[in-house]
Amino acid sequence: MVLSNLDAVKNVPESLEGKVAELRTVAEAKMKYYSASDRQEKTIELTNERTENPENVSIGMTSEEVLTKGWGRPQEINSTTTINGTEEQRVYPNFHYLYFEDGILVTIQN
Repeated sequence: MVLSNLDAVKNVPESLEGKVAELRTVAEAKMKYYSASDRQEKTIELTNERTENPENVSIGMTSEEVLTKGWGRPQEINSTTTINGTEEQRVYPNFHYLYFEDGILVTIQN
């Protein structure tokens, strides 16, 4: 791993100490981001596969309900985080879109 390689660096010249610290910070941030993304992706793959006959989605469903009972896994997820919360657009085949606010379905676009 990148971080363990950085940890192995010993006797860094004083002129490079700042750069090593910067690289360590970047590596730690990337590890946190990718490990969280990987966990979320694996959870969706293992537990949220589309059912044979998905029920119609409806306003007020949670994102989990849409994944497990509704339309299943989207082709793409676009997320926006603001001071007011998180908004998410889920893109499905044939120009179908679902919009979530803080994990609750608020708009269906067919």
